[in-house]
Amino acid sequence: MATKLKKLVSDLSYIGPKRVMRGDLSDAHLEGVVFAPTGRTSVPTVIVIPDWLTPVGAYHELARHLASWGMACVVPKLKNNGLNDAADMTEQVAALVQTLRGVQLGNGTAQLDGDKVALLGHGLGGAVVAETAAKGVPLKAVVAAYPTEASPSPLEYTVRATVPALVITPEFPPLLSVDVSEDFAHSWGASVVMRKVPGCTRMGMTGNSLLERFGLSETNDKKPLRAQTALMTGYLWYQLTGEKDFKGFAALDSDIAGTEVVLTEQQENDDAAPKRSKRPFARLVR
Repeated sequence: MATKLKKLVSDLSYIGPKRVMRGDLSDAHLEGVVFAPTGRTSVPTVIVIPDWLTPVGAYHELARHLASWGMACVVPKLKNNGLNDAADMTEQVAALVQTLRGVQLGNGTAQLDGDKVALLGHGLGGAVVAETAAKGVPLKAVVAAYPTEASPSPLEYTVRATVPALVITPEFPPLLSVDVSEDFAHSWGASVVMRKVPGCTRMGMTGNSLLERFGLSETNDKKPLRAQTALMTGYLWYQLTGEKDFKGFAALDSDIAGTEVVLTEQQENDDAAPKRSKRPFARLVR
């Protein structure tokens, strides 16, 4: 099993085997892009919720990657009425989930499976993920990558979440935002896996950090970013399809190259608790 997981991590680090088509959300009267594998069967859907001030185009590479592995990836352009306002964005995402049920793309060459939807929230999008998951929107799972504080606070909703979550926490405390990833995972109301990816940051999530935008970065090491992409792809595919070979992406004890598990307080307590003996009770005889 460990060998199979290692190969999957390696494979998922790169573009997948599926041919990918690109479209927009104009038929749904929305702004944004859709990347989907070609074919006439319904495919699971991932909705990417962008970070504050991060353009939709910054997620094209990630969306194409997910689509190449069999998932339609929708990146909507959401309206944000305030600096850290997540409430209005949550309403838009909830409406989008309903709108995308059964939607056909490319004259029927690709169809979204409305019963297999996951959210991937980045930064402020992570706060939107929490509120959406707590409001009963039909989801299979969520990924919260470097979730930040917002209004209302995502920590008001995490305890009421009922779907599995992968939380990606930064290696070091950020300088320009209030990271809530650890408290986010500690209070999540359903099964949760928290991992950090050394070498990756919130601003570098899209593969285009602030330093790189201004040509000031001296590193071209894409290895950590590939590990992060493989982690998210494998986790989402397992939660959306239940394919057993991918179960390790949702397990706390899996060794996923380039990533490290961070246990929540509850998981630490469970791990420290004495294991119950598996020996059957002896039968009482006269």
